[in-house]
Amino acid sequence: MGTEFGGQLRAQRTARGLTRADIATAACPPDYIALIEEGRCEPTPEAIRELARRLQLTPAQLNARDQTPSPAEAAYLLHSMAAQQSHDLREYDSAAAHAAQAAHAAQEAGQKGAWWDMTCLHAESLMKLRQSAEAAALASTLLEHPLGGSGAFTAHARDLLARSERGQGRIGRAVQHAREAVRAAATALPRTPVLLESLRTLVDSLADAGNLEEAWNYCRILADLAEDEPDGPLQGTAHAAIGNVAFLRGDHREGACRHARARSALSPANDIVLWAEFTKAAAAARITAGALGPETANALKRAELAHSVIGGTREDQIELSLLRARWLYATGSPAQALTLLRSVHAERHLLAHHHAAHASLLLGRALAAAGQQDQARRVLDAAAHQLALAGIQPQA
Repeated sequence: MGTEFGGQLRAQRTARGLTRADIATAACPPDYIALIEEGRCEPTPEAIRELARRLQLTPAQLNARDQTPSPAEAAYLLHSMAAQQSHDLREYDSAAAHAAQAAHAAQEAGQKGAWWDMTCLHAESLMKLRQSAEAAALASTLLEHPLGGSGAFTAHARDLLARSERGQGRIGRAVQHAREAVRAAATALPRTPVLLESLRTLVDSLADAGNLEEAWNYCRILADLAEDEPDGPLQGTAHAAIGNVAFLRGDHREGACRHARARSALSPANDIVLWAEFTKAAAAARITAGALGPETANALKRAELAHSVIGGTREDQIELSLLRARWLYATGSPAQALTLLRSVHAERHLLAHHHAAHASLLLGRALAAAGQQDQARRVLDAAAHQLALAGIQPQA
């Protein structure tokens, strides 16, 4: 049965505009459905009956399949499985290449849902590689596709576009797209993972923009949804986002509580990349909030250790250097911070606009503190320009 049944299940699901979560049951959770669709798991007779019922089909209709796939269908099956396997192994270059080939094969075979899934996987892999502009282009293509005009597909594409814009530091645009993602998910798919993910992106983007009270209002909704999720990445990243906003609002007790819950739900053994992102963002929020105790120092060390394990891009390394410089400046070592900030500033073109702006702001302040007023003024002017590019209102 294998890949043939999985392809039929995916086709029937996507033709109805449904996500895996929409057709999931206690006996057939989304992860299990994913394994079936990818041909990595044989469904039980009970699972076939349950999935058929959720799709309003008979088991025989769902199990009907072509025994001789076309060359395009065969190519799709080959590349889609390779793409998913590479992504699971965090080999994102390979995942992106195979996903692009799978999407092309699906398009030739006339499988719209399969094309959608592989284009999403292609974009997600590019995001892991920090190729946000390329991911944004794919997300725009998803929105222009006929499937992009309905329910979960709109929410997912808008969320992907918001995250890719945020990855480039275009915070104003990220907020706009995240709002649309939340609106689409709340209308079509209330209380689903799609809504939770879209809310998290909106909260993160609003926090970047400095709209902390609005971000906190959405955090309340996000917290309610997170309580319905089992321990795992979705719940963990939700608590992480809420914790970051709590710290930025000055509520260190709530922030620490949420970060502790995030740590219990996330695991470096399960996803070291996600763990690295969490620890870096948590340390950044704590430093910004002026929470400069041992836990923040430990969070920064954990972030540096996690990134040393995964390697990451040059952009990741520069962001960590900026975070270390912020810590040094905040804890009374401006001379050391200045040395590090000069190095970061020299490569600011590799950073997203909002990170480049924060690097320039801090360098300007460090230069002013060192009595280098003329150079400080030039750097601060550059920071104001970068804030405008990011769509962030400068703080008075």
